[in-house]
Amino acid sequence: FKLKGVHEIVGIGTLFPDEQGHVSLHAHAAAGRTGHTSTGCTRPGIETWHVMEVILMELSGAKGVRVYDSRTAFSLLDPTLS
Repeated sequence: FKLKGVHEIVGIGTLFPDEQGHVSLHAHAAAGRTGHTSTGCTRPGIETWHVMEVILMELSGAKGVRVYDSRTAFSLLDPTLS
């Protein structure tokens, strides 16, 4: 699905290391325009036209590792690992 035109967007995400220690972003967003909304998990290849503002808040001391789960084919957050 491709968003056409200007949209208002809100999103939330996490930055945790994967099993190899590389930082991994997982984000969800909702984009709306004239009464219609598209909501879901963002993927590589997302393009932004003109301006996108991002506010990052750090939860210091947070622990966790994204671990690949073959059943779902996703890297799921395990907050008990670090």
